[in-house]
Amino acid sequence: MMIIINLVLTIKIVFMKANSISTLLLSVVFFITLFSCSKDDNGTNEVTLKVFSNTADVPIILMGGFPKEQLTIKDYYEECWHTDWGQTYVKARCDDETVLITIEVYINGKLKERGVGNGFLRVDFNIK
Repeated sequence: MMIIINLVLTIKIVFMKANSISTLLLSVVFFITLFSCSKDDNGTNEVTLKVFSNTADVPIILMGGFPKEQLTIKDYYEECWHTDWGQTYVKARCDDETVLITIEVYINGKLKERGVGNGFLRVDFNIK
């Protein structure tokens, strides 16, 4: 009789532990889901533009939908701004067609678009 009582108590404890573990797991999944939702900071996004080339001291002209309408750079350029725009582009042009140009666009810290080209490059991107 004592063995049966011990067996019943053991089974009851196992089920109680399993129930609390499943409740804990469900709670963790719920909170992860809540905190993984993106925040809408009044509709604005942080945009970071990076442009670089494989050739030093060669002028590259940047044009497009970023805070400056046109800009001449050499080697490397980076700019960060906040916006609520929906879609825009960046063009890069160099007279030397052997120069490899790379444009990277980060939205809220994540790489959104990347383009690589010789002499001329256009990268279109959606900000939202």
